[in-house]
Amino acid sequence: MPVASCLISGCGLVFVGTQMRAARRASDISVIQEFLKTATACEGALFKAETPDLKVAEFHNYLNFIEVYCLYLNKSLLSVNQKEIIREKIIDCLAIIDGDVDWREEFHKAKTSTTTFKHISEFTDQNRLDIDRTMKFIRELSY
Repeated sequence: MPVASCLISGCGLVFVGTQMRAARRASDISVIQEFLKTATACEGALFKAETPDLKVAEFHNYLNFIEVYCLYLNKSLLSVNQKEIIREKIIDCLAIIDGDVDWREEFHKAKTSTTTFKHISEFTDQNRLDIDRTMKFIRELSY
């Protein structure tokens, strides 16, 4: 009888482990989809802004969105799968901002204290080479 109960317990653990793995994968997909959906919405609002003041306001919203995800990346709050895609998108966003004189200037104007966008700054420091590489690639595409 103890052998049978151990076997049943073992099967139960395998089943629970499989379910947890499936739930983790579903969570990864959900987080990535939500991130990309929100990024697209922020970018759309920025490019559709009709006045300079509205464009600046939407840019600040976009920076706040990026700040939150830089926090998640800096504090390792994302799974490996989530981190890979979100990190690449944030690098693209920051390369575009850094490569455009007007956006870069507006980013610096938006920093009203040493803690404003501190997670973007930390992420940028940690990923400077990749951001610069991406910026160079974008410039080459433009020519």
